[in-house]
Amino acid sequence: MSRIASLLSIAILASLPATASSQQPADTACSYESCAVRYKAKIFGEQLVRGASGERAVRIGFTGSDAADFLSRVESAAAPARKFKAHRTRSQILLVVGAGLFSYFRGEIFGNGVNPTSAEYVGFSVGLGAALLGGFEAGRARNALDDAIWQFNRAPVP
Repeated sequence: MSRIASLLSIAILASLPATASSQQPADTACSYESCAVRYKAKIFGEQLVRGASGERAVRIGFTGSDAADFLSRVESAAAPARKFKAHRTRSQILLVVGAGLFSYFRGEIFGNGVNPTSAEYVGFSVGLGAALLGGFEAGRARNALDDAIWQFNRAPVP
């Protein structure tokens, strides 16, 4: 009789729905394949995309503040995100001012056939220097962005 009772209890237990302890826990964390952030350059701008699908997470504007705010949600990525914003703003201003000065004084020096003054050569040189320095700052901004993205992808997103 004990054998029949054992078989009957096993059959009853097998037919019962599984309890919460035997079920797989629900995955509340976002997987790396669907939530990891990466940089993507487009023809009309730059952006941070998310996951393997490349869904746009945020567009990187002139100063980079929107990307810095997005990445700063993770505490370890906040410092490199602030560095990115500072370098990005500085690089954009230097590039715009430098390109403007360079273009204007290039036209003054080479465009009108009159002997240029030393002030025009100085303006030309300052514009060229500012544009080159802006390019250097853009590289530093990109390095800070890469570091912020790496820190962001390492930590669970709140």
